[in-house]
Amino acid sequence: MRKLTVAMVAGFALIGLSACSEKAKEESSEAAGAVVEDAKDATATAGAMIEEGADKAGAVASDATEKAGAVAADAKAVAGDAAADVKDKAAATADKAKDAAGKVIEKAGAAAEKAGEKLQN
Repeated sequence: MRKLTVAMVAGFALIGLSACSEKAKEESSEAAGAVVEDAKDATATAGAMIEEGADKAGAVASDATEKAGAVAADAKAVAGDAAADVKDKAAATADKAKDAAGKVIEKAGAAAEKAGEKLQN
């Protein structure tokens, strides 16, 4: 695109120069040179801006990846803690149920003993 633009400007300048006086030719040539330099500068600036934008986008993506990893690690830790809490509560509940079942068995045994004594009497 840039080469085409430069070629078109140079072509128009040459056509215009063929019909002009020597001073007009020089001025036109200088103007065409200035246009070419401006086009080169604009292209270089655009390239630098694109490169800077790509660098910034890469940095943002990298930062987002790091943050996502940290969030995932935090979520894993929280889930691990929650699982440990559930396991502890389940073990405590099982112990309480075991104790309660033992007491029921003891009471049933005592009741059976009393019933046996009444039968003997």
